Amino acid sequence: MKVLVVDDEPVSRQVAATIVRRLGQEVTTASDGDDVSRANTPGVATPFA
Repeated sequence: MKVLVVDDEPVSRQVAATIVRRLGQEVTTASDGDDVSRANTPGVATPFA
């Protein structure tokens, strides 16, 4: 599964991404809505908003 981690706090973003990777998932990170738009990652699961 592809997971998009979005957080404006760099440390929080990195911690969340590390946890998700350790769970065996592919991670894309973004710091804000503009980054999300630029990421253009089809198939990214977003169960949490």
